[in-house]
Amino acid sequence: MTTFCPVAFTIPGGTPDVCMTVFSKEFHAESSILRANSRFFRRFLINPRPSENSRFDYDYVSKVDDDGTWGLQPKHTIPASNHGLDGDEHTAGSLASTKIDVSRELRGFESLCEILYSRQYQASNFDDLECLVRLADFYGALPTVSRSIKASMISLFSDFELLSVNCLLALKLGYQLRSPLLFREAFVHVVGKYCRLNRRHFTNKGFSGRTQSLVEKHVDRLRESVDKIGQYLFSRINKGGDQRDLTQYCPCLGPAMNASLKKWNYHEDRKKEAHYYRSLYESEFSPTRAQCKEYQSQSWRRSASPVEITLAEASQALANSTATLVRRKISPLMTNNLVCCASQSVGVGPVKYFLCAKISDEELPWDLKETDW
Repeated sequence: MTTFCPVAFTIPGGTPDVCMTVFSKEFHAESSILRANSRFFRRFLINPRPSENSRFDYDYVSKVDDDGTWGLQPKHTIPASNHGLDGDEHTAGSLASTKIDVSRELRGFESLCEILYSRQYQASNFDDLECLVRLADFYGALPTVSRSIKASMISLFSDFELLSVNCLLALKLGYQLRSPLLFREAFVHVVGKYCRLNRRHFTNKGFSGRTQSLVEKHVDRLRESVDKIGQYLFSRINKGGDQRDLTQYCPCLGPAMNASLKKWNYHEDRKKEAHYYRSLYESEFSPTRAQCKEYQSQSWRRSASPVEITLAEASQALANSTATLVRRKISPLMTNNLVCCASQSVGVGPVKYFLCAKISDEELPWDLKETDW
């Protein structure tokens, strides 16, 4: 049976003329508001056809289809047994045979109506947001929803671990909503995650061709950058050939790299990559006495007016030059391009992957001038 106490949406001076019975709940709204914000209602709320004994010009009910989806249809066009009223003896079987989460669908539909009426929406979790976006897509209201929920998404995306777990879903929602903020935040997570796994793991995740190509391109770009930085740092340890000059190689870098590799077991687990580079980035470099004496000797030979420096000064200079080189090379990997979690540090706590992916407006996989989709 239909739940009493319907949800009525009104504006000052307005009178609801549309009744929408969604499963067990009635929603009352004004056709002018629905038409202004939804292609679906612009198309169908044209010729009033009230049901018998109804005070509404338009009477719609939810219809559950064979594939388990549902949508609103004029009440007079479908038999009562298919209205999808939760608890009705004619529909208990049809609902039981589907996997519809009625309470979730009701929350989503009520949230959609709130947004169509320009009321504040607060996204509390990604499941409800996904439901809202799916309904907005069906009812042709994605532009309205996209404009209305930006502020509420910021609080949802401020939970780093929540967005990390739901980054693939968030990327899809960002694309559907044509939201640069949502898409970019999710994109940073997705590229960072799949860089440490291998981009092949991202294949066939149900994304559009442009989105898939964009992610794969940036995963490859980040992977290449990480590999080049690693190769460069290992080359600075090498003492062969022209790199015997201590201004070109860093003899005290090797022990620090070995310590970081051992700490994070980086050889065995590439998923610890961000922690390894963070550890190396923050390392204290300690030259040996022999390295300091060699640096002391080279410094004396290079000086225009030779002044011998002390071993302590040589140690400090060698440590500083190594730290400067290492941090300059690794710094791009430590960049956090998230907006909502800008205070997070790569390789610290829950941040287990790089957050340095970045895309321009021109790379976004939709037409920025498009106003209706």
